[in-house]
Amino acid sequence: MMEKEDELRDAGFNSRAAKTWGIVYYFGSLLCEKFSPGFDYRSYILSSVEDDSISQDQDDTLTKFWETIEGMYSEERAKINSDHLKRDGDDLYFWYAEAFRQFSYQQPRNQEPFSSSAIRELIREQPYFKKEDRERMGIRETIRRVMILDISRAPEVIKRIADGL
Repeated sequence: MMEKEDELRDAGFNSRAAKTWGIVYYFGSLLCEKFSPGFDYRSYILSSVEDDSISQDQDDTLTKFWETIEGMYSEERAKINSDHLKRDGDDLYFWYAEAFRQFSYQQPRNQEPFSSSAIRELIREQPYFKKEDRERMGIRETIRRVMILDISRAPEVIKRIADGL
């Protein structure tokens, strides 16, 4: 089992992924040799580990984004407020463009910046994303281009934000 883990580590995967997927790789190889000897299991497992690693990185990025938004919303002099967020039943209206601009100011200078389009696409791929539309937001009821999110399908951090509205 250790040699499969080492093989994944040598292929450039972090130790956590190598350890987890090394177990799958080991037992999968045994099954593949017995039931499907011609199948290129090594290529399959390398592709699977790569896909999983990308997915894990995206989840971390989106989680950091939402946690930062939550923090900015809960500050005494909130940078994210009713101009950016509005709740209507299970729908959360989110003025993404301005919220991302505020979010980008919060990022440490030594950290690789998140791209607006990358975060936007990650949100669009989530089960809680409903659509983009125009909505009146804030005290002045200015029409903004917003993302509409389904709170009932959202992760806990988005539910906490919505509960504060």
